[in-house]
Amino acid sequence: MKYSYRSLYGVIALLLFSSQSLAEDNEVKVLDVRFLVAAADKQGTDAQADGETLREGIEKLNLYYQPMGVQFNHKDTVYITNEDVPGFHDPEDGWDTDDEELVRPFFDLNSYNILVTELKRLNGHAWWPYEATDAVEVDPEDLIYSTTAHEIGHNLSIRHTYSSNSDGPISLLAGPMGWKYGDHIIDTPPDPDEDDYIENCVYNGDLVDDEGVLYAPDAKNIMSGGRNRCRTHFSPQQQTRMLSLISTDKYHLYDKYGEGRTVPTCDNSTQVIEYPHHEGFNVNEVVAATPWVQDVANNRYNWRFDSDTSSSRTGADEPVEGHSFIHVDTSRMDDFISEGDHVAMLSPCFDFTTKNSPTMAFYFSMYGEDMGTLSIEATLDNGQSWLPVWQMIGQKHTDGEWEQVNVDLDEYAGKKVQFRLDYQVQGEKGDASFDSIQLDAISQDKVHAVLSSDSVAEDGMSFTFTLQREGSVAGETSIQVATQDLTAMAGIHYEAIDTHVVFAADETTKTLTINILDNDNLEGDTQFNIILSGANAPVDNPPLLITIIEDEEENIAPVASFDFNVKNSKVSFTSTASDEDGEIVSYLWDLGDGSSADTETLTHRYAQSGDYLVSLTVTDDDGLSHTSSQTVSVSKKSKPTAVIKHINLWFIDVFVSLSYDDDGYITQHRWKFNDGSKASGPVAVKFGNRASKVKLIVKDNDNLKGRAKLKFR
Repeated sequence: MKYSYRSLYGVIALLLFSSQSLAEDNEVKVLDVRFLVAAADKQGTDAQADGETLREGIEKLNLYYQPMGVQFNHKDTVYITNEDVPGFHDPEDGWDTDDEELVRPFFDLNSYNILVTELKRLNGHAWWPYEATDAVEVDPEDLIYSTTAHEIGHNLSIRHTYSSNSDGPISLLAGPMGWKYGDHIIDTPPDPDEDDYIENCVYNGDLVDDEGVLYAPDAKNIMSGGRNRCRTHFSPQQQTRMLSLISTDKYHLYDKYGEGRTVPTCDNSTQVIEYPHHEGFNVNEVVAATPWVQDVANNRYNWRFDSDTSSSRTGADEPVEGHSFIHVDTSRMDDFISEGDHVAMLSPCFDFTTKNSPTMAFYFSMYGEDMGTLSIEATLDNGQSWLPVWQMIGQKHTDGEWEQVNVDLDEYAGKKVQFRLDYQVQGEKGDASFDSIQLDAISQDKVHAVLSSDSVAEDGMSFTFTLQREGSVAGETSIQVATQDLTAMAGIHYEAIDTHVVFAADETTKTLTINILDNDNLEGDTQFNIILSGANAPVDNPPLLITIIEDEEENIAPVASFDFNVKNSKVSFTSTASDEDGEIVSYLWDLGDGSSADTETLTHRYAQSGDYLVSLTVTDDDGLSHTSSQTVSVSKKSKPTAVIKHINLWFIDVFVSLSYDDDGYITQHRWKFNDGSKASGPVAVKFGNRASKVKLIVKDNDNLKGRAKLKFR
């Protein structure tokens, strides 16, 4: 009897979508793109993809990645010639991706680099994330389909849905241990990789696994073996995994910690303040707000997230817990790194300023005859210098077993510290493995000031703030609280305080009030400090700056308005907004199709015809806003469709254009043969047998082009 797992995957997907929203709860990550397009010269002559095709490619890419909150921005285009990279511009025979490293000098290190050229035997190709390269390769004809999204999926660690189905039956690949098998993702149905059974983008086969269970693959999954015109979506777990890799390996592409390849430090990143803090390096889970990340400023090769190592006789066998661990895969080191090179990951910043007895515990495995040096280091000055914490050199294990280490961090109590996990490579049998690190600490008894606001109006009468006790020390505690004049003067603008505040054993908060005096004649804002002192004051304890604000005249809101000009699917917008008593400082456009902008003028291309409600919100220099809306009607012209009819008359080949245009008419036919000859008109005739391929390019009355190719011999 045959069973189907089709309904099982529907349930899994429903549960995942209902339990979390990948895009709604997170800020959209915008990644810049550099297109590297094959062409005859640096000006783009005979480029294998024109500007319209690149634009369509970006639109299609954004369509597929929008559900997970990722968008791509076409930053620039660089034309690559055969003089730059031999054989890169070969529209007839294609380029061999074995030479891909020759293109690296043209990469933008802070963008996704998409190579566009005719490829030999491939539609696309990608670097894996541990290869520390933000790049993929795509055939020009596949740029406007799902191929680019598919290859970027690989670059973000996603495998084909039909990967390693020989690992076992569906029950194994879809079971609780399915993270270790197939594509290492459970909510993608196992795929037998039989494209012949896919009809009209739906799998209709009757293949079964070793247990007699029917395969029910999703031919529309972007990582499936389905046609690139059929593939439409990633699964929820694929999205989670890619978002995790973007946060740990690609954060420089959206300037998370600063411009370009700025790495996290204690000054520019979210700090860990709650303990114990655990990192399991489980790439199939939603990434933490404070993850360990690759050192993108220095790595030429990355730590790899996986459920096992890809090398024999080296590395750990499986994670300590969860779905994955990290290791340095040295089996391919000759392609990217050399003996003596370093591969590093950086921790979040750990705030021990109110903590005692901090500790670190982790697991490591150093199995392999070429094992190098594994180290943990610490910095107290945002990476200016690094201090040794722990180190292990050479092979320490005889198989892929784990060893736990506990490290005292007493010297970092009362400080903010960041750690670096560093591996210095020795040789190919040297896969260092690392997993399950936990930092812990004991809270001190500290008192902090909690402000609902750091300002008060000149006629506010009083300013109130709260003292919050934090820590685990029992019994009574106290702190000294005093004010300090700056431009505001005690006795004139406010009443000074200088008091010793005592907390009883069961008290956690105290509320204090500072009286604000009659300041009707105040000219300009004035300021004073609140200072906490004593043994229980925070270690990081700057004065609290309080501002007495002068009353101001009522602000008049700005008036939003705008003009627009429609040309085909492209619309130009110009703000005509005004502000009577100030100036407009920000513009926010809602373009009606999910897009937005923040400039005074802009040009936007709509993907589809229709009516769009466009809104402009302007804000003035005093924070008041106003919105104006208008309906914009757009009619998009479609490209002509090129169709070739071939008629063979012995030694004469006749080619007839059956091309058509849904919203206009064809105005031009151009034929190109691979022997260098050309023709024009709806019919082309070819004598002899020197040519074997023909390309037809048609243009319609809107100057849009359509293309078709035919191999006739």
